[in-house]
Amino acid sequence: MFSELLLFIYYYSIQLNIIYARYIRLPPVNCSETSPIGFPIVHLLNVLSETSSSSSSPTWLFSFSSNNSITSYFLIDDLKGTITVKHRLDREYLCSIARLCSCLNCTLKLEITSISDTISHILLLPIIILDENNNLPYFSQDIYQLNVSEAIRIGTRLQLPQAQDQDQPPNNIQSYSLTSTVTNDSEIYFELVILEKSLTIVPEMILKNFLDREKISTHYYKLCAYEIQHHVCSTIIINVLDVNDNIPQFEQQQITVNISELLPINSTIIQIHAYDLDIGKNGEIRYQFSKWTKGDQTIVDTFYLDSITGWLTLIKQLDYEQRIIYEIQIQANDLGENSIPVYMKTIIYVQDENDNSAEIFTFAPANIDLNDTIISVLENITIGTTLLYLSATDKDSNDNGHLSVILTNMTVKEFLSVQKITDNTYQLVTLKMFDREQYPIYYFTLYVSDHGQPSRSNSLTFQIKLMDINDCFPVFEKISYHFNITENNPLNYVFGLILATDADEGINSQIKYKLSNYTNIFSLNLNNELYTKVSLDHEQQRIYHFDIIAEDIGLLRTIAPVEITVIGINDNIPIFLSQEISMQIEENRPVHTLIGLIVAYDLDEEDLLTYKIHPEDKPNTIGKVLLESDGKLFTDMVFDHEQYKNLSSIKFRVQVYDNQHTTTANVEVNIVDIDDNMPMLIYPIDDNSILCFEHHSPNNTILLKAYDLDENGYITFSILTAIKYIFLYPNGTLTINTTQISLGFFTITIRLQDDMHSSIYNIHIVIVDNYSKCNISYSSHFISPFFNFHYKTVFFIILIFLFIFLLIISAFCLCLKRQKTPSLSSSSKESVEDNQDNHEEEEHDTLIHRTIVLNVHHTTTASQSSSPFTTISNTSMISTLDDHHNHQPHMLTAIIKKYATNEQTKLSTFERRDNNKSSSLSSSASSTYIKISRSFDDEMNYYRCVQMVLDGQNLILLIVFVVIIGLVLICVTWCCFCKPAFCNLNQRLLRRRIERDEEQMANERQKSHESMRDLFKQNKTGRDLIREKYQLPSS
Repeated sequence: MFSELLLFIYYYSIQLNIIYARYIRLPPVNCSETSPIGFPIVHLLNVLSETSSSSSSPTWLFSFSSNNSITSYFLIDDLKGTITVKHRLDREYLCSIARLCSCLNCTLKLEITSISDTISHILLLPIIILDENNNLPYFSQDIYQLNVSEAIRIGTRLQLPQAQDQDQPPNNIQSYSLTSTVTNDSEIYFELVILEKSLTIVPEMILKNFLDREKISTHYYKLCAYEIQHHVCSTIIINVLDVNDNIPQFEQQQITVNISELLPINSTIIQIHAYDLDIGKNGEIRYQFSKWTKGDQTIVDTFYLDSITGWLTLIKQLDYEQRIIYEIQIQANDLGENSIPVYMKTIIYVQDENDNSAEIFTFAPANIDLNDTIISVLENITIGTTLLYLSATDKDSNDNGHLSVILTNMTVKEFLSVQKITDNTYQLVTLKMFDREQYPIYYFTLYVSDHGQPSRSNSLTFQIKLMDINDCFPVFEKISYHFNITENNPLNYVFGLILATDADEGINSQIKYKLSNYTNIFSLNLNNELYTKVSLDHEQQRIYHFDIIAEDIGLLRTIAPVEITVIGINDNIPIFLSQEISMQIEENRPVHTLIGLIVAYDLDEEDLLTYKIHPEDKPNTIGKVLLESDGKLFTDMVFDHEQYKNLSSIKFRVQVYDNQHTTTANVEVNIVDIDDNMPMLIYPIDDNSILCFEHHSPNNTILLKAYDLDENGYITFSILTAIKYIFLYPNGTLTINTTQISLGFFTITIRLQDDMHSSIYNIHIVIVDNYSKCNISYSSHFISPFFNFHYKTVFFIILIFLFIFLLIISAFCLCLKRQKTPSLSSSSKESVEDNQDNHEEEEHDTLIHRTIVLNVHHTTTASQSSSPFTTISNTSMISTLDDHHNHQPHMLTAIIKKYATNEQTKLSTFERRDNNKSSSLSSSASSTYIKISRSFDDEMNYYRCVQMVLDGQNLILLIVFVVIIGLVLICVTWCCFCKPAFCNLNQRLLRRRIERDEEQMANERQKSHESMRDLFKQNKTGRDLIREKYQLPSS
């Protein structure tokens, strides 16, 4: 404030005193960047004293002429003029960031005003900021890895990481050293090369010997950077990669770009491009920031590099105050194996903005009508005519005041051009003839911009209005016209509208129409509508061609072709090419397999034909075939020629319908047999069959027979186990050399082969010295006729049944003999029962009867009795049972002995009870004997009945046993003799049936082939007739 007050006083004193002033350029002074705050740089009072010639010493007042960024670093003494350091002077900051001086020679220029009583000076004092070695060198990383192909040539240079030192020469990096860290590395592969570029040195290493990855895959080096006082080192690891013999090459090794700090985010800055002579993956290049650049996080956060296109895009808003320069190292490598990266540097300077826009003034020539921003001219104005003059000015200077004028409307750009007359004066000149019909009004914008960053601009929008001349032909709405008319139309039938337009205006756009021909059939009314004068006939003529001519008042005419198609009505029935359609499908095809396409023609082209199976034949085709409406015939089941013998073909009728008419045709689908079954051996009938041959017999050949269910299966025979003297021919003939082969049992394995399948069978061959030894164990029925053993079988069966019959007759006779004795005893019983006397006698008889019954089945030793009664009774019983002694001797003897003992006991008891009746005993002896004898006969009759039952059961068991033995013999006989014979008979019947089936199938195939040939001839004849009738092109 004090200095400003003094200056104010001196400025007002000028009115009273005459002050002499001059501009003095002082010699530069040096100041170290490490000078402390308050350090005096220069004493201006002493300097002025030396330059002043006056003997007196005036009083001076010193001040900075202006306050700016430079003066903010210094202080000045108002009276003494001493300039001291106000802020720390960082030379690197002043030149690189603040950009107040050049980094090569950092000189700060101060303008100082010195005022005395009579003299005033403007002093220009250059202050040179001396660089000091106050920054340490550094690498961005401690370890760097380089991938190097083993195929690179000797002398190839590889860029090494550059150490950073913010000091300027000579305090910056002065040298580099490269040493191998492997002590036993006897060969020198890389050598350090120092390149000097713009006061800096760049380390590179050059290849001195060929690399061999298999010998040394990794090289370790130590790269050191040296300045005057300090040094720094980093480890370089070189990985030797396999061959990819071309590396990408940048079109430019260094690019400098200036961009505005207001550049929008996601704006593309520059496209980095490199090329590679390789092709494919080895020639496809990918871009990325180098490892050294990735170490600078600010660059990574601010910019994005597209790895494929190479476009560098801004992803974060720039800030000039934070950073004004970005050094980006970009790495390019291909996608091949062992790709070698190459590097280039992109330097981006951030620019400040300007704040003034251009001012525009326009005027037109005398022959041009300019009304504000509307220019009116004829559309046929000549090329090179000046339409408008433009003058533009910008208050800014240098690039910010340097203006450019461009047209921004691309359409108008073809017709107009902006030509520069002077620095700020331009003219608008026509380049091409205008066309009012194309664009009656042209709009364009004159865009005036300066060259500042970012550029400021101004614009004016004009329109050119063109005045019409008759220069256009009439134009139809369509290039050509096509109309459809149904035949038999009424007279004066309107069917179309014809309309043309003329791009001209007023009278120039009036149009007249006329027809070129067919004026007797067609005509135009006043509304430009086409109508018919007669009724059209589709059969007489289908298409009419003529032209319509449109003409304006200036005799400019245009012709449009017209095509009229006469559409016929549905008056024709659909026609099959043949009424008999034959198709075929192979068996075993899956469901919904396309069999064929049924086609019919209809002379009415517009009709849509629909196909279906005749309703009467529909039940026969359900589950077999399926016909779609478009005529495609599909299978609805899996056909098996062998399973469905009666389904060799499917016949049905098909109807085609055109919404009005229906036509029917016969369709036959033949099921074609394919080879899908294995051949079967039918003679001999079973696997492991036995064939018996007599040694030295002339009958040594047998024809083996096989059967294949497929009709087309041709079977060949072959032998898999070769045995000497046994031969099998392909037709199945088995021949044995019985004179050479030895006796014994042989097994051969044969194979039956058809076109696609094969089966294996084993046959056992027995060679005997006598044919009679071909017994049942050898199954000789395979080589003997059916009736060789038939008579033996019948004879053996007759003997078995005769034996059973005799056994049954013998048992029946024995039963008849047993029934005679019970009939006699029953008659004597009836005569004796009438003479019983009293109750005691009945009780006595009953007691004796029960004793006999209870002891019938006991077997004890009989004792003899001395009583006359007992003797008589035993004698009578023995005589009565004498007839049965031969049959049951032991049982009858036991019964008699037991009966005698009991009878004696009971008789003594009876005598004790009846002591009073002793006198009557003798008189009743005879009657008692008769009663006892009668009771004994009754008991013996009962015994006979029981014995007969037992004999009947034994007889039944005997009969069952004999029947079982007979059945077993019958089964053995059947298995050994009858079954092979009957099987042989069935085999012959099967062969006869197969032969009949083969003959029948051959006849059917012959008939089918003949019918197909006839059908083909009929179809060909029908197609030829249709083509000839309707003039259809031949397929």
